Amino acid sequence: MTFNNEYFTSEQVDEQIEQLRQQSTPPGQIDEARLVKLLQCYYRTAPVAQDCAALASAKQRILAQLSDPQLLNDEPQIASIGVARPIAHPRRTRLMRFISTLAAVLVISILLGSWFMVTHMAQPPITTSGTVQSSLYTIHSSIAYRLDGSTGQFIWQQPVPTRKLTDFNHGGSAQLIVTNSTAYATLDYDIYALYTSNGQQRWHVTNQSRQEYFYSVADLNRLYLFSLDGTFSALNATNGTQLWHNTTFTTENGYGFNVLDGNLYTETSGDALGNQKLSVLDGSTGQVRWSFPLLDGSLLSTPLVTNGVVYFSSGNILTAVKEQNGDKIWQMQIPNVGGIENLYVVNNTLYVNGGSLITFGGGGTSSTRQAIYALDIHNGRIVWTSDPGFHAFQLPITNGLLLAERQYNGSYSIAGLDLRTGKASWQVPFTCQGTTTNPEIPRALYPSCSVSWSEVIDGTLHVIESDSQLPNSNQGIQTTYTLKSFDPRTGKLLSEHLLATGQNNPTVLGTSNGLLYMTIGIPRTANTIPYSDTVFAAFHLNNGAQAWQHAMPPFPAPQGANTSPNTSGAVLAP
Repeated sequence: MTFNNEYFTSEQVDEQIEQLRQQSTPPGQIDEARLVKLLQCYYRTAPVAQDCAALASAKQRILAQLSDPQLLNDEPQIASIGVARPIAHPRRTRLMRFISTLAAVLVISILLGSWFMVTHMAQPPITTSGTVQSSLYTIHSSIAYRLDGSTGQFIWQQPVPTRKLTDFNHGGSAQLIVTNSTAYATLDYDIYALYTSNGQQRWHVTNQSRQEYFYSVADLNRLYLFSLDGTFSALNATNGTQLWHNTTFTTENGYGFNVLDGNLYTETSGDALGNQKLSVLDGSTGQVRWSFPLLDGSLLSTPLVTNGVVYFSSGNILTAVKEQNGDKIWQMQIPNVGGIENLYVVNNTLYVNGGSLITFGGGGTSSTRQAIYALDIHNGRIVWTSDPGFHAFQLPITNGLLLAERQYNGSYSIAGLDLRTGKASWQVPFTCQGTTTNPEIPRALYPSCSVSWSEVIDGTLHVIESDSQLPNSNQGIQTTYTLKSFDPRTGKLLSEHLLATGQNNPTVLGTSNGLLYMTIGIPRTANTIPYSDTVFAAFHLNNGAQAWQHAMPPFPAPQGANTSPNTSGAVLAP
């Protein structure tokens, strides 16, 4: 589930976060303060469903603590499970701040899916080779749609209204899950199950409580829900009947929960940094099975569960516990690392990404070591560490190699690393339009280009290279997007094609039968509020030519922060 890649302009976010940072941190709101810092680091990246949910809930909690009502009008609204969109903000001409922000943007843009380093640390590797033509599903302004993947034309559309009238500054969330020939639409107070074949209603339930649905996950014929009262529940996915509702276990940090091996993994709220816990609920009953303390703050990654062991990270502390009861197997602290991303276990070795290019903490900015680490799954001992700057793609092991990117000393490259040693078997440098420096780290150089999407399809590595530059002080950042393919065994470049996406912030939804699907945001302004309409497009993987383009109905002129109420991201599914 990938949300439209709408983002807030660098100046808007920088100004708004500066306002938030000047507020005092209320007791028990340390997580919110950390979120502000993380937002400043990661606002340029594209969140997915769990990320949107996490940001939205935390934002609501931040705003609830602020006393100045003007901040509500200036703060970018992130819909609970909708598309993040910018709102109006007075234009400023402070060139130095803009250049500083540009540097931060280029630093972060070189990280593949850098927000995954914060909230999505163990997504399944992506590989594609199927022959079934997929369709695009989306909820747009309270209407569910299915679009033909080969033509972009509507196959069906079905209204999915929610009983609550949308507040211009709150509510109006929507999430879409497509599985088992059913499209599940979760809105503030309603859930619809629609047949994917014709869009007809399979079942519909309405939440009669005063607290909205906020986030949902489908697994094993169950639909798991987190509501804004901090509780979890589960519905029978075949008929919508409630299976359980746990009202004794509550957490404010339940947004973006995960269901792994039939268990629900979430974070228990803490009133101070270090008081959080990883909590595991039985998916069939909703009862808490076990909890484990997060020693270095919030759970910022999806746990990795394999062979009866749960691997999870808290800051730079990596822990392995027994899946059955949470008993600790080992714990390892990796020094000088800003965060750990669990990748996968292969041949008794756990491979993780460690570190990030910049972190915000202690009142300033500091660089951290970014590298790939291989650990012995039995004791957590580090077997090898890659050269600095490497970061493995979220891709399967291919031809015995870890496919990775590297940003080091102002250059950018992709590589295939030997699983046994961590050394590069091949490495291909990219030719970027330029480099930039961060005024806060003047000695560090950052390349202007990076890989914004990657996938292994039928044994070929496909990537999209994005390269950004600032032509002059009177123009915004200009970005080109190039579709490239490589032989993953040798790194040989097979093809490259410039994509005609314009400067409209494209987001890859996925691939199917030789087509690459993207969401493109078309900038608009109404009532002094900037927002974006949505266009879906498909490009041929073999030559980068556009196969089709379909503009969704325009959004009504926004009256408040939520510029796209009751709208979800698009889902690519059969």
